[in-house]
Amino acid sequence: MDILSAFYALRLSNCILQLATSDTNFATIRSAFGVCFGPEGLSITLGTLVDRVRTCPALVACLLALFVDDITIQSDIVTIFTAARLLLGLLLPFSFRVQPRKFKCLVARRLREAFAEEARRSHIDVPLADSASLLGYHFHFTDDDRLVMDCARTGRLASAKALISTVPHGDWLSLNLSKRQYFQLCGDVGYDNVKLHAEERASADALRALIGSAFVATPWSAHCDLHDLLPDQKKAFIVIMKWMSTFLDAGPCHHGSPTRFSPAEDITLNLTSDASLNGGAFSITCSSTSATPYVIWEDCWRFKSAQRRWHSNCRELLSLLRGLRALTDLLEARAKQVSPGDQSKWRICVECDNKPSVLWSTGSTQSIRRALERRTIERMVTAVADEIAFARSQPNVQFSLSHLPGRENTRSDYLSRLHDRSCGSSTLGEILCRPSAKASPISAVAAQQEPSPQEDQDAVALLSELDEGGTLGRLRESVQIPRYVADSVEVGASISTIISSMESALRIRETRRSPSP
Repeated sequence: MDILSAFYALRLSNCILQLATSDTNFATIRSAFGVCFGPEGLSITLGTLVDRVRTCPALVACLLALFVDDITIQSDIVTIFTAARLLLGLLLPFSFRVQPRKFKCLVARRLREAFAEEARRSHIDVPLADSASLLGYHFHFTDDDRLVMDCARTGRLASAKALISTVPHGDWLSLNLSKRQYFQLCGDVGYDNVKLHAEERASADALRALIGSAFVATPWSAHCDLHDLLPDQKKAFIVIMKWMSTFLDAGPCHHGSPTRFSPAEDITLNLTSDASLNGGAFSITCSSTSATPYVIWEDCWRFKSAQRRWHSNCRELLSLLRGLRALTDLLEARAKQVSPGDQSKWRICVECDNKPSVLWSTGSTQSIRRALERRTIERMVTAVADEIAFARSQPNVQFSLSHLPGRENTRSDYLSRLHDRSCGSSTLGEILCRPSAKASPISAVAAQQEPSPQEDQDAVALLSELDEGGTLGRLRESVQIPRYVADSVEVGASISTIISSMESALRIRETRRSPSP
């Protein structure tokens, strides 16, 4: 259901808002959305009312979700009618009215007769809909009672295909697009709010990174001359465009999930993660006693230049951490949206094909002392422990973490190697980490933003506070220290290591300068 003109129903309490435009001044007691308040203006009004209904003892195993002014109710038939009556009865006195044309009910086919009977008994005239739209996606039930989501990407892919339709077959370097059009192409292909198209999103991110770094000074409306690219960048561009073009002829995309008819049915979430030299990935699947596993979230990313220099165990641990954070985000979001008293039992199975990451995450820290990037690993192990502790703290959750043989970790392994594509003698991930043609030879970090004299002084001042002797304070006119920090960070050094090495060097220098006794 969608609230009709939700922001216009809000009133300010004990104040009048003054609005100044180019030619006139106005006064209002409304929230004036877009001028002073954003979507969060509804969180303490409409959001509070929805929370009151969600916590009602009469609702059991009811998922009640609110996104700005769109409300979704999921439960059994009797509970849905109870929640709808409570919600509508509470919202109307506060001028929150539901738009009839956006009040849609989707029911599994085997439950339609029971739904019609409950509607007559409740004296609520609610027509059944064959499909419904929510946040740009379309939903419907199939004949076998599977809830199917249509990504509605056909129009976006057609728009992307039209942008590159003038390119002769295989001659990608003749593409003549503006910087804005390149980013539009990336948006059309990589749009993925449901987190189910990791490969398309990765290709769009790669093109966005290449064009953004190579044409950083090019105006948005100006065309990008691809002949200005470095030789390796040209190879990377061709590889990315070939990769991206494989998605443009895809038809409608449908993602189905089975319907749970028993609220007490156990649910299993399985997380796998993996990492390669150039990228990391994770995949989360869901299954139950009556359904085979299906993907609900998958993601992949490209490692930065410093991360590529890490030991493989460190990259594997980072991938595991990102997967655990996504998993706990799912648990936290559901906990906020479901009514109290939910008896659903969750079995969380986390699997990783890297044995050191599994050992570190299960509390074995003995080998960390001998590991490379020890401080980095210790910080990530602490973060992993926090995510695991949160998952274990959720009610009715059984958590396990185990080692998975590499040959069985097929999906995450595939996603983590998307940036291993060959570009001559280099890989795509390696080329995207290199500085552009106009970059300063000092370092990629210093090239991205040339520090101003004031920024140099501020950086030196901050470093000076860490030295009790004030030896750094005598170097305020030097610009080498911020550059040294930038170079050190670029090669993977931690801030504590940088400060420690600088203090040691300064102490040695002061010792040499001091007179002998």
